[in-house]
Amino acid sequence: MKVFIIGPVAPFKGGISHSSTQLCQNLAQKHDVTAISFKKIYPTFLFKDIHEKGAKENPTFKTITMLDGTNPLTWNQTADFIRKEKPDRVIFQWWTTYLTPCYWYIEKRIKKHTNVGVVLQNVFPHQGVDE
Repeated sequence: MKVFIIGPVAPFKGGISHSSTQLCQNLAQKHDVTAISFKKIYPTFLFKDIHEKGAKENPTFKTITMLDGTNPLTWNQTADFIRKEKPDRVIFQWWTTYLTPCYWYIEKRIKKHTNVGVVLQNVFPHQGVDE
């Protein structure tokens, strides 16, 4: 099966990147996996450190860095690329409402052409919450 994962992967730092990378690695054991990662996720003035890279890239799956959460032109390019490549499944890694317009736009452009799924992460706040 040809699977595309949309979300940050190594060499991005952070838990979401780590989780996305692990998902890609595990799926790549039996499927043709391509990660569509970000050139930039957030505006730099808001989250300077989030764009830092540090983890090693992994050769077990292909990574295409084309998406920019701040640039709708890249959303369109990403949707066009997915439609051209015709994957069997596209899985969005969702962890913040900030990316909802980006992901929604891409999903609307590809849903007639492929099977779409979402992995929800950080649905409930976990930082600074009293237990």
